[in-house]
Amino acid sequence: MIWDAGLIWLAFLISYWIRIHYFDWFFLSSPHVLLPFESFFEFSAVFSIVLVGIMALYGRYQEYDEPLGENLWHLFWGFCGGLAVVLVFFYFVQIVFFSRFILGFGSILALVFLIIGSVVERQMRLWLNRFGWGTVRIIIVIGKEIKHYKNFLSFFKNHPHYQLAGIFADGQSGENFLNPERLEEIIADGTLDEIFIYQKKENDPFLIKIINEAQIKGATVHLLPDITQLDMALVKPQTFNGMPMVTLLNSRIRGWGGVLKNFADFVFSTLALVFLSPLFLVISLLIFHENSQAPIFYRSRRVGQNGVLFDCIKFRTMRIDADKMKKKLKNERTGGIFFKVKNDPRITKIGKFLRKTSLDELPQLWNVFLGEMSLIGPRPHLPEEVKKYPKKNRELLSIKPGITGFSQVNGRSDLDFETEMRYETFYMKQWSPWLDMLIFIKTIGIIIRGKNW
Repeated sequence: MIWDAGLIWLAFLISYWIRIHYFDWFFLSSPHVLLPFESFFEFSAVFSIVLVGIMALYGRYQEYDEPLGENLWHLFWGFCGGLAVVLVFFYFVQIVFFSRFILGFGSILALVFLIIGSVVERQMRLWLNRFGWGTVRIIIVIGKEIKHYKNFLSFFKNHPHYQLAGIFADGQSGENFLNPERLEEIIADGTLDEIFIYQKKENDPFLIKIINEAQIKGATVHLLPDITQLDMALVKPQTFNGMPMVTLLNSRIRGWGGVLKNFADFVFSTLALVFLSPLFLVISLLIFHENSQAPIFYRSRRVGQNGVLFDCIKFRTMRIDADKMKKKLKNERTGGIFFKVKNDPRITKIGKFLRKTSLDELPQLWNVFLGEMSLIGPRPHLPEEVKKYPKKNRELLSIKPGITGFSQVNGRSDLDFETEMRYETFYMKQWSPWLDMLIFIKTIGIIIRGKNW
């Protein structure tokens, strides 16, 4: 993070220097009013730190390495999303900015520096790893079916950052495979850094034993639970009448967490409705011009918090007879619950643009203002869809649906029902203001790319 912040800072200082001394190269006049260098020096430092902080929320700094292509992809969209958030902040607080040239050229230069710096840093770490510096000694514990974990194993075997001390799998023997006695010996000698446990078996006495031993010896234990273990994902230790008690919660959006989230929804939706009102007017005129006989807004009955029905408002993107045409269309989405058709013939010309840019979702800010929805949460579903929910997924109705959410930024329309429910359940149980910020930044990135979810 410090490395990235320094590169961004350097890029903007270089841009300032070019703006002062070489601006005539661009056939433009020299600046008359500009922040003095001392003020800009401090401002750009804070700007760099804030931008890196937003990139961290976007997932730029993972604990474990990812392929170079994915790393640069996340870097690019993390930087763009972070820059967009900072600029929106500048707009709302009406800060006196230094120069459009410095902003534009500095951003491009910073992105180039970050990409080069990321490649150089990665190669340096891999080079040091090959000499045994900075490596992590690990053991992997998996289930019986080795073939199910082939990609999981190959990553650790081929990555120089990880020194694989062995693999433990029930009933497996041979090179790299450990028996129970050898596994306990490696953990006991205190040289192990981390253990990855990836299996479905629960309440295994031997597994519990090695986890306890590993923690005693200071090794980090990583559990990769099966989806069926999500119900135990949120526990709260308490005391009741002097006795220890563990409370299982269905969501973190409770108590003061819920109050904070509702307050943020109200403030943001109020400001957004005011500042975006000109855009609302333009879109309304375009829809009216396309078909003056059709309503501008489309109201769809959806299931909200605790099963309460409400009218979800969107800009109309379909023909008036869309509901009738739906009966003649074949659902192309797997799972049989959610409806989706590629190249839907019901969508109007302006509707295609609104959906591609996600502008059709803007009227839902009114639903957020009324307290019927949240900015971020599970997708609001139709009553007929909710009726088909398995019983275990109905707990999602305990929180407000959102305009965007964890499943939306992870490929909503391309997900099958089970995967979408898994993402929504994860969000409900692991909610935090930082997770909401991460989803918001990723949503900006998706909108910038023009990707319809």
